Amino acid sequence: MTQTDFTDDSRQALLSIQSPVTLQSVLTAMLLLALFVGNVSGLRAFVVVVVGAVALWAWDLTENSTAANLSINALPVVLAPAASAWGAYRWGFDGFAVATVGGLAVALTFTIFDKTHRSLKDLAATGLAIIVGSTGAGALTLLRMRWDIEVNAFLAVVAAALIVGMAARWLQVRFALFDPNIGALVAAAVVGLIAGLVSSVELSPVFVASVAAAGGLVAGQTAGSLLRRGSISLTEDAPGALSLMDGPLLAAGIFWLAMVTLTT
Repeated sequence: MTQTDFTDDSRQALLSIQSPVTLQSVLTAMLLLALFVGNVSGLRAFVVVVVGAVALWAWDLTENSTAANLSINALPVVLAPAASAWGAYRWGFDGFAVATVGGLAVALTFTIFDKTHRSLKDLAATGLAIIVGSTGAGALTLLRMRWDIEVNAFLAVVAAALIVGMAARWLQVRFALFDPNIGALVAAAVVGLIAGLVSSVELSPVFVASVAAAGGLVAGQTAGSLLRRGSISLTEDAPGALSLMDGPLLAAGIFWLAMVTLTT
């Protein structure tokens, strides 16, 4: 078969097989690194980084939702997570909850003035995007207000799960090896176990929270795939430069909830 016999899709598939490191992975690594730096710099710095990172994710999501034939209202999707992080910083969980519900209310109210987002599917997509973004921003802030070491543990779990998941997906295409989601789950469990052994965090809670966060990664990727692609596909990257952040944002909420539940 000559080079001209390959279709564009086949050529792109070959390129993706040859290069497991993608633009999405590089940008996601930069955001996770920024969150780590913000975490060690203090609570205020961390909240600022969280707001900026989630705002970039929200903008990327709304810009790439056209592939799913959706018209997501960008304004509440960008602003609601910022309000959730700020509300959590000022008033704890109550502020986080009020800001998240308020973001959903603003999205519904905004349709009075904007006729382009009045369809049920667009409103549902906008609401789902607000929930994912606000959950991530608020939960990360609340987690940092508990303990910076817990944030580091979460970031390590997410980084390991994403790296192993991408590597497993690359190997699966070439050699039909284990499922990438199983690889991410195992990586999260191992890193959670290590975090409990080498840090001051209690072993059992952080281990359980890490496994739960791995499930949150899959749930977030599912939501992101629906919003960006219009269908569920966990074996390839969804459209968008920051699509790999879909999973960590929802996973943050589950990790925080598990830690709160298991340590009180």
